[in-house]
Amino acid sequence: MMANQDTNSTISQPIQSFYNMVKNYGNDLNYSQALSYYIHALDKIQFSVETTIDSRQLRFDIYLNICDIYIEQHEQMLADKLCREALNVANELQEQEKISLCLDRKGKIKRLQYDTKEALVYLKKSLDMKLKLYGNNNLEVSSSYHQIGLIYDNQCQYDEAILMYKKSFNICLSVAGYNHPNIVRLCNKIGNINHKQGKCNEALLMFQKSLNITLSAFGDNHPDIATSYNNIASVYYKQCKYKAALSMYEKSLSIKLSIFGCNHLQIAIIYDNIGCVYNSLCKYDEAISMHQKSLDINLSILGHSHPIVAQVYNNIAAVNNYQGKYDEAILMSRKSLNIYLSIYDHDHLDIASSYDFIGLAYFNQGKYDQALLMYQTSHNITLSVLDHYHPDVATTYNNIASVYLNQCKYNEALSMYYKSLKIRLSVFDYNHLDVAISYNNIGTVYGNLCQYDVAISMLRKSLDISLSLLGHDNVIVATSYYSIGYINDKQCKYNEALIMYRKSLDIFLAVVGLNHPEIAKLYSNIGLVYSHQGIYDQALLMYQKSLKMTLSIFDHNHPDVATSYDRIGDINNRQGNYTQALSMFQKSFNIKLSIYNHKHPQIAKSYNNMALVYCYQSKYNQAISLYQKSLNIILSVFGYNHLDVAMSYNNIGLAIFHQNKYDEAISMYQKSLDISLSLLGHNNTNVATSYLNIGSIKKDQGKYDEALTMYQKSLDIFLSVVGHNHHYIAMLYNNIGSVNNHQGKYDGALWLYQKSLSVTLLVFGHNHREVVTLYNNIASVYYNQSKYNEALSMLQKSLSIGLSVFGHDHLNIANLYNNIGYIYNNLCQYDEAIDMHRKSIDINLSLHGHSNDVIVAASYNSIGNINYKQCKYDEAIFMFRQSLDIYLSLVGHNHPNVAASYHQIGLINEHQGKYDEALFMHQKSLNIRLSVFGHNHCDVATSYDRIGFINCKQGHYDIALSLYQKSLTIYLPVLGHNHSYVAKVYDYIASGYCEQSKYIEALLMYEKSLSIILSVFGHNHVDVADTYNNIGTVYDKLCRYDEAISMYRKSLDINLSLYGHNNTKVATSYNNIGFINYHQCKYDEAFTMYRKSLHIFLAVFGRNHPDVASLYSNMGLVSYSQGKYDEALSMYHKSLNITLLFFGYHHPDVVTSYNNIAAVYNYQCKYNEALSILQKSLKITLSVHGHNHSDVATLYNNIASVYCNQSKYNEALLMFQKALNIRLSVFGQNHLDVAISYGNIGSVYDHVFKYDKAISMIQKSLDISLSLLGYNNTYVATLYNDIGLVNYHQCKYDEAISMYQISLDIFLSVVGDNHPDVAKLYSNISLVNSRQDKYDERLSVYQRSVNVE
Repeated sequence: MMANQDTNSTISQPIQSFYNMVKNYGNDLNYSQALSYYIHALDKIQFSVETTIDSRQLRFDIYLNICDIYIEQHEQMLADKLCREALNVANELQEQEKISLCLDRKGKIKRLQYDTKEALVYLKKSLDMKLKLYGNNNLEVSSSYHQIGLIYDNQCQYDEAILMYKKSFNICLSVAGYNHPNIVRLCNKIGNINHKQGKCNEALLMFQKSLNITLSAFGDNHPDIATSYNNIASVYYKQCKYKAALSMYEKSLSIKLSIFGCNHLQIAIIYDNIGCVYNSLCKYDEAISMHQKSLDINLSILGHSHPIVAQVYNNIAAVNNYQGKYDEAILMSRKSLNIYLSIYDHDHLDIASSYDFIGLAYFNQGKYDQALLMYQTSHNITLSVLDHYHPDVATTYNNIASVYLNQCKYNEALSMYYKSLKIRLSVFDYNHLDVAISYNNIGTVYGNLCQYDVAISMLRKSLDISLSLLGHDNVIVATSYYSIGYINDKQCKYNEALIMYRKSLDIFLAVVGLNHPEIAKLYSNIGLVYSHQGIYDQALLMYQKSLKMTLSIFDHNHPDVATSYDRIGDINNRQGNYTQALSMFQKSFNIKLSIYNHKHPQIAKSYNNMALVYCYQSKYNQAISLYQKSLNIILSVFGYNHLDVAMSYNNIGLAIFHQNKYDEAISMYQKSLDISLSLLGHNNTNVATSYLNIGSIKKDQGKYDEALTMYQKSLDIFLSVVGHNHHYIAMLYNNIGSVNNHQGKYDGALWLYQKSLSVTLLVFGHNHREVVTLYNNIASVYYNQSKYNEALSMLQKSLSIGLSVFGHDHLNIANLYNNIGYIYNNLCQYDEAIDMHRKSIDINLSLHGHSNDVIVAASYNSIGNINYKQCKYDEAIFMFRQSLDIYLSLVGHNHPNVAASYHQIGLINEHQGKYDEALFMHQKSLNIRLSVFGHNHCDVATSYDRIGFINCKQGHYDIALSLYQKSLTIYLPVLGHNHSYVAKVYDYIASGYCEQSKYIEALLMYEKSLSIILSVFGHNHVDVADTYNNIGTVYDKLCRYDEAISMYRKSLDINLSLYGHNNTKVATSYNNIGFINYHQCKYDEAFTMYRKSLHIFLAVFGRNHPDVASLYSNMGLVSYSQGKYDEALSMYHKSLNITLLFFGYHHPDVVTSYNNIAAVYNYQCKYNEALSILQKSLKITLSVHGHNHSDVATLYNNIASVYCNQSKYNEALLMFQKALNIRLSVFGQNHLDVAISYGNIGSVYDHVFKYDKAISMIQKSLDISLSLLGYNNTYVATLYNDIGLVNYHQCKYDEAISMYQISLDIFLSVVGDNHPDVAKLYSNISLVNSRQDKYDERLSVYQRSVNVE
């Protein structure tokens, strides 16, 4: 403010005229010229002849005016010097009025130096003087109140400031009336206070008042009118009513241009203000243009080193920041800082402001330590200048908090935000926008801490304040809706999130028009909600809208453009479009590289995104490499203790987990967990996620109890944080259900899957990918329960939804086709099964253009299994090999899927009778499983089972039993006793006992197995049917035929109820019943059963299948037993041809067919043909098994039988002895085959009249048989018959009769009286009666024999 005192007329006229001219320059703000002339005037006064009072008064005025210029130029030190000169003159003149004016200037200088306390001292002294000089009702007094009001304003003591302004206003009004310039200025000052207090409507009222007064006083074209428009614009700007603000600024500009012309500081100010509006409207080119105009004017008038120039540089930096041009922003802010530092001491608010701008650019670049340093520097300066309870201090706390928030230091961030809030509440009323912003910020932190209810509460407070101050149609209100929507999304309240986002969108559209970054962000976030809901087409549409808008606003190289590409890439990835996904992520990556340096969190994020695609493609090594790159960046930016570091460890853990490197994966997850716990405490979803991930590894390791513990920990946290209806709750129910499923707790699994489904339907609705997964999982339980129709129904539901969610060409659909294929496979609908697996392969090939994919491998594996069941072993091996090659290329050698492929090939080798090759494959599989899982895993136990089975087949029973015991030792602690896998081991042990003829022990094992299976599955399950079948087989061996039939019937009933008639399981049951009928000599019934079985097998497999061959063989056996030798031979040859087609010559089933044919030739007395066939058979068996094998012994036994029929007893004895030696070495003494060998040798000794040896051999056989089979067995009965025959040959008729009677009693009790062996015994007894001359008895017995026959 220029001094306006009049000087006396006693000063010479030239000096007076010169002075008046200089004052005009000062009033026109041409400070350089004014200063020059004032100094010249001082020189003139100094060199005048006389020093008068008038000259001193003129000198005073000039000093004061120069002081005012320096104040305007922010040269406070020079201003203070000139003020002191003026004060000296005033003291010389001893004029209180002039002294008070100097005190006013001292107060103003101190205010500008932020020394408000000293400023207040000077101004109050001045006020006291003026009150004494003029009394209360004087414009100078009014001016002092005005100046004191400014101090209180700067101290944020707004009530005191308004009180002072009103005092000033009332005095001015009473003295000068409404049309005085100070009335207008005071209205503006009061309006500014209202503005700062967030009372925007009151502020507008005051500014409008000011405008009306000015209009009535000066008309339209006056600087004060322009100032009023400017003030009104500033309120609109604060209210985010940018179009209204722009209109006011343009009105102000128009007036000032007409008054001042283009090159004037007032014009520069308006250009700068308009630039800020354009920046907020995201019209960045226009904003830069306005700021540049302002800068050019300021530079031309003020030169480079001026605070206003510095401020313009900061404003340009603000635009650069929004444009993502961070280096340019830093350059501008550094220019600003250097100017301020050259003008002020270090502790100045403008310097603090520049540090804030630089900090913002570093923050956007992800250089958080540097940003924090800048913000801390600004904070320290602000505190040194201002009182602690000042809004600017609150802002510095906010800035620091924003860094802590991004560093995941949430407690520190909250502390800063609460400090800021406390200040704002103490300065402003509750109802203030800055308070609303604080609540919004605090809500954001609570959202990151997963304290969603607290977050929503804070955001609602912010929204309520904003609504009360601004009304509905305001971008700050829109921002509150946006923030609440974001939390709703995190809570999986998707519909609520969409409502909030749409409210926000509607406001933004109404306020800022169609083309704005916030609208683009809203489209993007709405897309994100759709993505979370699995509505990918809608999500993609939103992301593309967002991208199009962002590209129209920014250059291509902008962070928001990169974000759009990222999100589009994510959708493509989720849809299985991996090439497109990688392309989008690469685009984003290239943009980020152009904006940021290589060590930026956004670059790390891009590596993460691309790694995730590789994970989906099972390219885990490439994924891990990118995850590691990401981790290195994050560690360099944030240090160890940051959530992004935790996330990186989590991601690496996931990729390693897929490689089945469980210990390494656990280590990664544990690192992630430790960081999350240290940052967030226990009750946080990040911590819960770590527990969930660790649980998944434990599940895959077969450590089910540990998995459940982890899942339960995770569930408890999620329930406490997000409540029951959240997709993570559904996921955990699903995971716990999966453990139950693996543990064989199927009812529990089904209940948990249903719970998961209920929550998922509530959260996502029916048409969602998670619903697809859950129907699939429920199907898996039904599958394990052998409820194949129910499983198929669930999978069809899953497929129907999946097709609507994913479309046809998606990996999840491929997976579903695979699963449906498994069901058809078990229902023996092999063509349908293969069709499903082929569909799965076709989808994968269409997606990837190659077959190198885990789902393709799984499909090949599945087709291989079907080929295996169809006994198309070469085709099966081919499929398994293809699957194996894919797995080896994708995951390397040391992986469970590779082990599974070796396992499958081993199974084929078993069925081909290639036991050494099978053993080699299973050993390979075992080695991998041991290295991946360690010893205590179910897959390891499975390998032990198969290796045990092969050893059993090779006659290594002790080794087999040892391996089964190992398997059992693994299963019991992992699964508990009551599990189907444990039952399966008991089955294997039982089969081993059967091979050793330990039928009682076998029965005990099968009954253990049955007890478990019944408790796990209930009665109606395929495993129960199989166990009944196994028990029936033992009863058959024990000649307990009625019990055997009962078991087989039970098995048949279950299979019929599960599969219907046309199923191989049903066919097997008919075959087994037929076998019992055959043993009971019910040949017609046996033949009927075999035919039933044959029809089913032919319908399922066609003519060329080993099971068909087996049935022809069984039917041949019936024909043979009925003496229909030609029919028998026909059947045997049919069987042989099929077997040769499948297995080639070197297979045990070929040997069996040759043996059967030889038996017919033997019975037809075609001994040479029989021997020829048996020699062929022997050659094959020796090539397959080597010499020391039970099958070789069987062949020696069969050859011996031919020799016996040829009466070549020595050759026969030699063969029987060979058979015995092998059986003793393989089985030991106590085995049924050994007993048979002893019996056969005894029979030869009988034929060569060595009766004592015969009796000794047969007795050995009897002792073994009794110990193994018990008394009531047909083979035991046969041995008593043989002893009786030797007694008969020795003419020991009573002993013979006694033996025959024992034999007869056993046969009658086992097979009834209608059996050929019973007839034979009656015949034998009649012969003895004949020798004893008991003809009546002989006739009676003989008649019985005839009746039976």
